Amino acid sequence: MSIVSNSEILAFLDISKGYFEITAANNVLKLAYDGGTVTDIECADGSYEGTGLAVELQSKIDTAFAILSTVTYAIRKFTIDVGIGHTVAYTHLGSDAGLTFGFDLDEAAAQTITSDNEAGDPTAIIETLRDSVESWVQGYCRRFFERKTYSEKYSGRKIINLNQYPITDITRVAIATDDAVRICNTSKYTTATVAVTSTGIVLTKDGTADSTITFADYATMTTLIAAVNDLGSGWSGVAETAYASHKSSELLERFGASCINGDWAYLKIPDDGVNDYEVWPDKGQIELSRFGSIVYVDYTAGYSSTDMPESLKMCIEILTKDVFDRRAQEQFGVASYHLGDVGLTLEKTPLPAKVKDILDGYRRYL
Repeated sequence: MSIVSNSEILAFLDISKGYFEITAANNVLKLAYDGGTVTDIECADGSYEGTGLAVELQSKIDTAFAILSTVTYAIRKFTIDVGIGHTVAYTHLGSDAGLTFGFDLDEAAAQTITSDNEAGDPTAIIETLRDSVESWVQGYCRRFFERKTYSEKYSGRKIINLNQYPITDITRVAIATDDAVRICNTSKYTTATVAVTSTGIVLTKDGTADSTITFADYATMTTLIAAVNDLGSGWSGVAETAYASHKSSELLERFGASCINGDWAYLKIPDDGVNDYEVWPDKGQIELSRFGSIVYVDYTAGYSSTDMPESLKMCIEILTKDVFDRRAQEQFGVASYHLGDVGLTLEKTPLPAKVKDILDGYRRYL
């Protein structure tokens, strides 16, 4: 999910899928068939999608030369094929539609010619720019806006300001940990470590990963430890009885812990759940009745596609349009320019003032 949908960003930039606009200023390609006279191939004025414009060009080529050609539009390029034993050549001078179709040089006679450059619908470019702008905005605001689930730990205190908000659900608040599994390697005079990542555990021996055992493949503590014991190479593990059926994904992140010479490395899960706390969803705050040195919180926060703030969406749209326009005009890094008596001064700040005012209201300062 994105802050601004594809259809919303395209509508704001007034760009539709039928992006090829053919007018009297860009409707002619100069082509020669089988080495004959260079002929003006004139497409009808209108608004086309890529495949539609290919059909139009094919029709006009066939009419002009009394042949059966094939014109296709793929990977944002046009290809003209006049069949085995025949040739077509393109002349750029005088082809006012050349750049529209992606041609910027003469094309020598061949059965098939393909435009030099990508042409047409900029949807993919717009969406890429939108994604980059959204990423930048979320970095500026120090938070994510799309609704997601999080598992985080905080230093223990009575009031905790969560990293993400608004809060829509809290599934666990815990103020302690307990050992869920233990792992060792029985080899001597070498090195072995175990680490816990967000997706599984990594067992490393002599500096090389022996195995990565994923939570997706081994969903419980029992199956995870069974996979460890199946490895051989000195690896051994035990799941604590009380947590044998618990999800392996509950294991807390840990960097490489030494477990060589039969020394156990203990992997933990959150424990001692708290059920008495107050929540301020819009602020992303929880107030605990009791707390430990570290507090673990599993929660969901952010906006859905239906309640994403309109003012935030507008900022994304404005910034995307600004980047798109500057990209087209190659104005990045230019403070001002002049053409004769006409001058233009560009904003030096990366954010329009109104956009900055709005985004500052969404910025996480804590």
